[in-house]
Amino acid sequence: VGVGLPDSGPDNQHMLDARDPLSDKKSELAGCQRRVEEEMMKHSKAIEVTRAMTLNNLQTGLPGVFQALTSFSALFMESLETVCTRSYSIK
Repeated sequence: VGVGLPDSGPDNQHMLDARDPLSDKKSELAGCQRRVEEEMMKHSKAIEVTRAMTLNNLQTGLPGVFQALTSFSALFMESLETVCTRSYSIK
């Protein structure tokens, strides 16, 4: 256990026997690292998609909001002018 392969010389000391627990743990760790990297890539992609969708919704939705606000403000101003005109005419 923990012995190098029969063909491994001094320059191939990093190659360990498949029965080596350290080798198993290193393989498991490498697999976990790959999964972490994959999940990080998925997360980054999800952030990009969310940001793009949010920006698109803001760009398409805000002009309508401002148009409605402008219309409301104009109607409100008109109503106030009418109220003020009538109140001055009563005096």
